Amino acid sequence: MIFFTPGQQSDLVAMCALPGDLRLTLKSSVYRHVQAQMLLSETYALFEGPDEPAPFALVGGAELPSGELDIWFVVRPGGLATSLLLGLVRFARSMLGNRPPSLTYVEGSNQEGARLARLCGFEKAAGRIGSYEEWRR
Repeated sequence: MIFFTPGQQSDLVAMCALPGDLRLTLKSSVYRHVQAQMLLSETYALFEGPDEPAPFALVGGAELPSGELDIWFVVRPGGLATSLLLGLVRFARSMLGNRPPSLTYVEGSNQEGARLARLCGFEKAAGRIGSYEEWRR
């Protein structure tokens, strides 16, 4: 069973403090970008259990001036068990529900990110920002 709470900056710090292969390592510029996203978004932290020290994923979204919803995910490294991946997808789809059109950006080399985008109902679009490809739902 997945537990979720409103996401906080401390959840991101906890993900970066995990030991071994589960530790989230981010360049300082990306870390600051995620912090900004968390401040501007409706953010959720998803946990495997109620006593886990860090979430396995952070999910957020904010409405852009265009009316579209900008969606973002931060998932711990090392992959997710099938039950967690399916839970994350169900959570994302339920949150997207009847909301306005949505978009997300996935780094071109991030195959897991592209898979997650597809599972959440996004399709690759023509836009790019640097090495990040635009996906729309």
